[in-house]
Amino acid sequence: MNFKLLTKKAEVVIKYCMGIKPGEDFLILVDGTLGENLTRAFSAAAATLRAETQVLTYNPPDYLPMREFSFFAGASLTPCDAEPPSTVSAAIKEADANIFLTSDMRILFSQALREALRRHRRIIFLPYITEENFVRLLPSSTEEVNNLRGMVEKGTEIFERSQSARITSRVGTDIRMDLGEYRVIPHLGVAEAGSIQILPGGQVTLVPNEDSAEGVLVIDRSIAAPEYKELRYPITLKISSGMVSEIDGNYEAQALKRFLVELEDPNMYHVTELSIGTNPRCRFAGIAAPAEDTHTLGSVNMALGCDVHIGGSIRAKAHIDMTMRWATLLLDDRIVVEDGILRI
Repeated sequence: MNFKLLTKKAEVVIKYCMGIKPGEDFLILVDGTLGENLTRAFSAAAATLRAETQVLTYNPPDYLPMREFSFFAGASLTPCDAEPPSTVSAAIKEADANIFLTSDMRILFSQALREALRRHRRIIFLPYITEENFVRLLPSSTEEVNNLRGMVEKGTEIFERSQSARITSRVGTDIRMDLGEYRVIPHLGVAEAGSIQILPGGQVTLVPNEDSAEGVLVIDRSIAAPEYKELRYPITLKISSGMVSEIDGNYEAQALKRFLVELEDPNMYHVTELSIGTNPRCRFAGIAAPAEDTHTLGSVNMALGCDVHIGGSIRAKAHIDMTMRWATLLLDDRIVVEDGILRI
């Protein structure tokens, strides 16, 4: 990979997605899973902006491969397992801006992260990303950063005004839910004071009202359990009072059913996280990065299990993202996505 190109992309991220200014304390947190070139690229980019840069390397207690990333949410049940070493915690809280070149997503549940955000620190997280996908998925200019942000802000306004949602699809999805109990979370791709952004940005998400989801959800693109993968056959979920009551389909559906049974956690049947994707750089790639499938332009997505990390109230052993092909989303009878095409 061309190092100059990596550095140019890194400079766009820290200049326009983080707003780094000369003299600010900038922490690059590394766990060795993303490769040394990305660390070098961000260090070089920060030097051109005259930031006071520190690179800190640590070893998480264990490593979840990309295909198993949904298990990061298990830290919601045992938050102490999410805490980084004390030296890392102190550095995160003290730096004006942090970039996490790590793949330990359990840190999202840590007290260290919450305290850093309370101190108005700016944080960007790039879990599992490769050099090739970093170049492919991250913006190249301030115009691109602003365009994506504007699209997310427009979607956020629509979600915030809406009280109901309905999703349909060509393969049989027809599910309704109420909205308004929980706040809308915009994945702007820009880390403002007191916020964390997982890049690539480009998603509007919220937790539906408790127990309100009713209908049929047919997942036919990708699912994050038993491992994160593109589906060969649709999985049909029958939903009643916000919970999965029945799972039908081919061998992949049976694998999901066994996976949920083996977890022995009733909260894993909880239906959560209605979201849309707004990022034209993303594509349905299956395993490129945790954010890519659900951030793809025109995608409509839901999830099972834990949702406390996105503003909900449910703690569970995993968070299972699920994406659909060619879905249609109506918010208060307004078409927001039509057959996989964003209409905002």
